[in-house]
Parts: sequence; C-alpha cells; structure tokens
Amino acid sequence: MNNQTTAFLHIGLAAILIAGVFSCNSLTKKDNQVQIDPDCSATYNSNNFQATTVTAFYQAGSGNIPASIIMSAKDGSGTSGRVIGVTFYNPIPTGSYQLGTDYWSSSNAFGIGSYSPSTSGTDAYGTTESPYTGTASITDVNTAVTPVTISGTFNFKAINPLTNATVTVSNGSFHNVPVTDYNSSGGGGGNTTTTGQATFWCNSDLGCGNITVTCNGQTSTISKYFSATPSCGTSGCASFTLNPGTYPFTAKCSSKNWNGNITVTKNACATMRLY
Repeated sequence: MNNQTTAFLHIGLAAILIAGVFSCNSLTKKDNQVQIDPDCSATYNSNNFQATTVTAFYQAGSGNIPASIIMSAKDGSGTSGRVIGVTFYNPIPTGSYQLGTDYWSSSNAFGIGSYSPSTSGTDAYGTTESPYTGTASITDVNTAVTPVTISGTFNFKAINPLTNATVTVSNGSFHNVPVTDYNSSGGGGGNTTTTGQATFWCNSDLGCGNITVTCNGQTSTISKYFSATPSCGTSGCASFTLNPGTYPFTAKCSSKNWNGNITVTKNACATMRLY
C-alpha cells in the first residue's frame, strides 16, 4: 500500500490567501523607512479565504536542500484557521515557479503549494509533480525596506494523498510580505534561524509493527499510537528537530509505505498523522 502524504504547514506557516484584498493598507515605520503592511487574496474551491496573518521567512540552503522562501497565511487566530502556503526554492529576484512535490526537480525555478484545513497540518493537501499542478510568481522584491518584502501571485491544485480529495486555489496574490532573515543572511549566506520540530504519529494500531520514518537523512520510529494529536517530541512518536524548511520524508512498516513532505517552521511544532 502506498500512501503519499503531503504537508505544507505554515504553521506559523510551515501556509496564504484568499478572495478579496486583505484590509491592511496602513503604513508602518520600520528602520526609518516606510513599510506598507502586507496583504493577500485568493479563493479555494470557489470559497473566500480572508487572511488574518501573512508571514514569510528565508531559509538558507543546507547540503542537498536549496535555499528557499516559505510564505504562509491563515484565516483564524491561535491554533484555529485554514492555512495556505507557497515555498519558493532557489528564490530569484523575480520570476515564475512550477509548483510540485519537493526540491528534486529538473526546473531551475520550482516550489510547493499547500493547503491545510487547520494549523495542525493534519489532512494536508499538496501540489503534485508529473504533471505539475500549480504555478507561482514573485513579481516584485522591495529592497528599500528592512526586512525585504515580496509580492506575487499563485494558482494551484492540491490533493490530499490519504483521501484523494482535491482543492483548487486560484486568483492568489500577495503584496508587501516581509521576508524574515533575508537581510541577516544576505539573501543566501548564513542561517540565523532557529530550529523547529516535526513529529509523525498514528491514532490506531495499523497491524504492521513499528513504523520507521526517515526525514532529512535522520531516522526515528513510531512505536505507540495516540487517541489525540501528541505534542512534538512525545515518546512513541517519530520526532525530528530541523532547521525551518520543507522536507521530503518516507515511512514504512512490514506492509505499508508512505512518502510526502512536511514543512517545519522555527519555534513551532509540525505534526503528521500516518494512517
């Protein structure tokens, strides 16, 4: 059995968007410069999504993982609300990106689009590859303010690999979104961000023994099951401490296999239920 599980949390992110322009047009004083508050808009399955929070941060590359800008937005407060996100790998000043499943792509400009009905990332939807199911663009980079801000557009179709349900995100746009850590890293050097956590878990005995999860070259094991979403690092879960970014993962037991992506944001807990 092959279940593809894709998570793009923002969880904080690591998600952007919806119908109608965000009602923030005030000016914020920043480092003796005037910075316009960010806004975003989009639709998902023809429904309106009004973002209450829009964030983005720069993640320096590490090993085989390229540098990225991870942007997300949610339409609620606290742990409630939907999350839509876009990751831009190998970000360039301006340009278009194909949205697929991960950073292993023949394209020089690529990324991931994601949607989650909650900030927990459970039952997350993600773009697919072959064929690509989305596009995004960075149309403007404002280096006259600190931090640097980006503006652009996005459209994608995402699938929940566990249920095969789909969501279509369209007419997406974002404006003047500050990119945290971009300036301190020089837009490509040094990683000043703190780590986040990713935890994989099950809510029932799947009858195939312990589940081995591999993520970013590390391996951990799910040996227990839980009736509710556990905290990151809970014993019996497969837990990882990682730099912010979107990582592919694989998982297997005696009769089942999973693969997908999970997005980690700094100082946050990303959870993924396998079933």
